[in-house]
Amino acid sequence: VVNANLKVFMNSRDKLSEMPLKSFYRYVLEPEVGFMVNTSFSPGPSAKFVDMPDSTLFTLNMKLPESWLIESVRTPYDLDNIRLEDVVPGTTINAEYELEYLLLEGHCYDA
Repeated sequence: VVNANLKVFMNSRDKLSEMPLKSFYRYVLEPEVGFMVNTSFSPGPSAKFVDMPDSTLFTLNMKLPESWLIESVRTPYDLDNIRLEDVVPGTTINAEYELEYLLLEGHCYDA
């Protein structure tokens, strides 16, 4: 481990004629389940995207380990075809996922 202090200054343009990025990622993970004061579950992790282009067609996708099977359970939108110009201004696109199956793999040897 290197003990270094690093500062990065980025001076990007406010508006571009073409999107320089074709994919947008957010890393969201909580290593432990959280609880509220009244012993209910905490709302959980979330990812937020701001200043996205309106006319581009987006897909909300999850990058997961191969052994996880998840499913969106609560969302009013088609997460494979998100066009922000079709969403009512001022609203957010929310999606809630559940882990449906977890495949456990291993080996067993008879001695």
